[in-house]
Amino acid sequence: MAFLSSLAGQVAVAIERARHFEDLQEAYQSLKDAQAHLVDSERINAVGQLAAGVAHDFNNLLTGILGQAELLKGDLAESPPAIEASRKRAELLETLALQGAAAVRRIQDFTRIRKDAPSGAVDLNAVMRNAVEVTQGKWKDECRARGVEVNVRTEPGRIPLTSGNASELTQVVSNLIFNAVEALSGGGEITLSTRSDGKDVRLAVTDNGVGMSPEVQKRIFEPFFTTKEDGQGLGMSVIYGIVARHGGEITVRSEERKGSTIELRLPVIAPSIITIGTGIEKAATVESANVLVVDDSDINRTLFESYLAGMGHKVRLAGSGEEALSIFEREGADLVITDLSMPGLSGWQVAERVKKINPNVPVVLLSGWAIQQDEPRIRESGIDCVLQKPCTMAKFQEVVQEMLRGGGKGGNGAVREPAAM
Repeated sequence: MAFLSSLAGQVAVAIERARHFEDLQEAYQSLKDAQAHLVDSERINAVGQLAAGVAHDFNNLLTGILGQAELLKGDLAESPPAIEASRKRAELLETLALQGAAAVRRIQDFTRIRKDAPSGAVDLNAVMRNAVEVTQGKWKDECRARGVEVNVRTEPGRIPLTSGNASELTQVVSNLIFNAVEALSGGGEITLSTRSDGKDVRLAVTDNGVGMSPEVQKRIFEPFFTTKEDGQGLGMSVIYGIVARHGGEITVRSEERKGSTIELRLPVIAPSIITIGTGIEKAATVESANVLVVDDSDINRTLFESYLAGMGHKVRLAGSGEEALSIFEREGADLVITDLSMPGLSGWQVAERVKKINPNVPVVLLSGWAIQQDEPRIRESGIDCVLQKPCTMAKFQEVVQEMLRGGGKGGNGAVREPAAM
């Protein structure tokens, strides 16, 4: 009886522990489900905010494009046509299209899906001067109108060049200046300085404003995190994305009520690639060539045919990868320009098969998505140049000229972006 009594006690404890374990498992699963639901809710909320911002920006752009197109039709319907007014409206349409392309690139920066590394030679001292100039309306005129004095000083150092996109880096520094101005509600001083240790080039933006708490500093680069009542929390996230694509780093040093310093650190460009030839001389013409254009969009095929015909080239058009390869096998070509996303064979597959047939024929990949692809895939496909949609006629023709002049050497995969505004 004593033994059975002891055994019963142990069994009871075991049963109780098993019951507790089941309760814990249920609680853990409930917590896990709640966490997953919260993450999904936050993701949906983030996507909703991003979609709302994108819709707002693009609706504004489309309103301008539609309005200018309708007015342009009216100008051309006059007798005689209003040529000068039509020219100005065409320029406005071009500007609006480029603004749309810039908006897409900002979204790509925010989502951090862009993997292309900007490769132009950049002087950070020039970037610093340009940023101060373009933000003058904010830190000087607007602040004085509110009775607030903000002084901006520059301390340029002797620095080597870095590799990147000067326009994008100017955008980064300009946004940092805007943030610094907002931290100086009662006025103060902003100092921009550059220096180098031989390996890195550094640009710092320092203010003596309200500063940031440690908690804010930890979250400052998170998408949609903001301490402003009317802020969207995208600015610093976009900055982080641009700097990361340039192979650099960004650091924050701040103390509440004593100010902040945000420093960009970018790699020094190698002397062998300081001079990068991205343009062509107008005198360097190319004889008439046979160009094969592959795109499943009727509008794009007609557009690119017009670009090439204006250069004196003979153009063959294909609406699919299969059709393009059939033409290439029969007739050959001096240059192949192919879209990326097409039904059937993709641009990757077209490039691979063209290179197998004739590795000396340059191939240009033209797509709005191409810059997100990994460089190894570009090299494996033998692509010589990636041209991002939308692009200007001048940029398109520049790349065509360069490829026909010998710029295609078996897949260097240089990414070309639309001309900066």
